[in-house]
Amino acid sequence: MKRTILNKTVGVGVLEWKAEETLSKSLESYKKEKIIKLFDEALIHFQDGNENDKTIAKKFGFKASFEKNSGFLGGMVKIFNELKTDYVLFLENDFPLIVSHNNFKKQLENSVQLLEENSADVVRLFSKKNPGDLFSDVEKYLRYYKLQNPISHNVEKLQPSMFKRFLYNTVKIKNRRKFIGRAVYVEKNPHKIFPKKISKVGEFFIVDSSVINWTNRAVLLKRKFFLETLLPYINDNLKKKTTNGFQTPENILRKWWQDQHFKVAVGEGAFTHSRKDNSWRENYPFKKNI
Repeated sequence: MKRTILNKTVGVGVLEWKAEETLSKSLESYKKEKIIKLFDEALIHFQDGNENDKTIAKKFGFKASFEKNSGFLGGMVKIFNELKTDYVLFLENDFPLIVSHNNFKKQLENSVQLLEENSADVVRLFSKKNPGDLFSDVEKYLRYYKLQNPISHNVEKLQPSMFKRFLYNTVKIKNRRKFIGRAVYVEKNPHKIFPKKISKVGEFFIVDSSVINWTNRAVLLKRKFFLETLLPYINDNLKKKTTNGFQTPENILRKWWQDQHFKVAVGEGAFTHSRKDNSWRENYPFKKNI
């Protein structure tokens, strides 16, 4: 196996379940910018897949793996076990690329360097300015904090009234602290507003996990970190309450993640959340037409 970045191997895994049009749109964006050649391994894991899926994977330069639907956690575990690279970029079928090849290459190299230097434990690679559908971090942050120096006009559109912010800071004040990390999607200089929780390394903000949640959205991390640190905790703490009968990492990790003080890196980002088979929030200001 070749070693692509800093003498380390990097793989990309895409989780797919019955969304051929959406997946194809994402894969076309990767093909257009020729990013698959940046990886040592590329895998699409199909849940409830068929023979046609194997053809799709091959067409775009991916290996294919298959299983019955085992839910989000099951699919994620399968990807991290199938790929044998030092680092894994985990994507879902609805995360097309929205930056150029050179931009992405630079972000990927810088992300691996952060992880290699232990400056970060996980790097978020979904777009900061165009995160896409179902992204509510900005609204949640603005419920509690006054806007100072916004990163885009889209942010300004989501400001609540002063009265509404007052209510949240009165009635739900206990939640205020945990939304500090969302400042990286709102403010140009969040590290100056919250220096105890957010720092800056190069083009990245490093956020303490006590104030920013674990997310499955376009994340890059060490394969061993997922398999040897996150997964053992997940397996020992499965929830009675599930999502459609399946376990989800986000629900299981929530409280523990906050207590670990992991380092979460957030940079410009390269992917957005967008579905071919209609958006959930068509008029959302962060929705980018792909």
